[in-house]
Amino acid sequence: MLTRAGRFALAHSAAVPWTNVYGVARTSLALGLAATLIFSDTGSVFFPTVEIPQRILCSGAARAGLFCVAGAGHLELARWAGVAILLVTATGIWPRVTAVPFAWVAFSFAATSRIPDGGDQITELLSLMLIPVSLTDARRTHWDPPPAPESTASWARILAWSALFVIRLQIAGVYFQAAVSKLGVREWADGTALYYWINAPSYGASGWIRSAFEPFLWNPWFVALLTWGSLAAEFAIFLGLFLPQKKRRWLLLEGLLFHLGIAVVMGLVSFFFAVAAGLVLFLWPVDRPVRWPDRFRRPVRDRAFETGGTAGTTIEPAEVT
Repeated sequence: MLTRAGRFALAHSAAVPWTNVYGVARTSLALGLAATLIFSDTGSVFFPTVEIPQRILCSGAARAGLFCVAGAGHLELARWAGVAILLVTATGIWPRVTAVPFAWVAFSFAATSRIPDGGDQITELLSLMLIPVSLTDARRTHWDPPPAPESTASWARILAWSALFVIRLQIAGVYFQAAVSKLGVREWADGTALYYWINAPSYGASGWIRSAFEPFLWNPWFVALLTWGSLAAEFAIFLGLFLPQKKRRWLLLEGLLFHLGIAVVMGLVSFFFAVAAGLVLFLWPVDRPVRWPDRFRRPVRDRAFETGGTAGTTIEPAEVT
């Protein structure tokens, strides 16, 4: 039985998982958290409360986090150190080197911040789950072409594919739970939830967006369609676990537009970056690299040839000896 399982694993790991697909996800995760740290000063992220008088609570595993290691007196330094690690990760350079530091920063923020949201938790989770993929990626950057299968170890491919498979299950579970759990809430069941969410003073839509929505929010059919449509969108994304690839690509577009709308209306920009990464890993085939327009796909050094030489002269790379 173990031999049969081994043959199955080898057969399904023949393809190489180290493409720019998981690179897109890593960059999106890193940029989202970097934006949070850049635009949020430490006073708005770490502060004492009635229940927890300390500015930063360091207990359990959080003690090993970046902000607890730095201490309450050096939170600003830790914040910018975290930003530096995240921006280096976002460039894609040396995924093997940045894998653990990236996950460390993501864990540190989610474990110690007073205001973590769902996006921070998704970033923490995915950065940790991507460690096996990144540590087995021998490329210089996660944007480089994938290596030939024969040049990689079978155990490394199996390990990376296993991590990516678990990530797909995790993202599917997130959307299933998000859709089903709302059915037990009266406002979601009767189709009025989005009215309250958009008008909430603390986390609802910003003033001008709320004003734009106001005429429509008095229409019960519009509110019900918006509310139940959100549930349908989440459940449809979950079904991507069982659909063929051609249909999953349409779900990816639907999911990105759905969360982009949430980002615009509710201001949850960092959350969009996190879920966009999850959607890419869930709905795009990881072994099929994303194809960029020619201008962006060609190396910078190749484009430099086109602007070199005398005015009006184009030098092609093949002409250089």
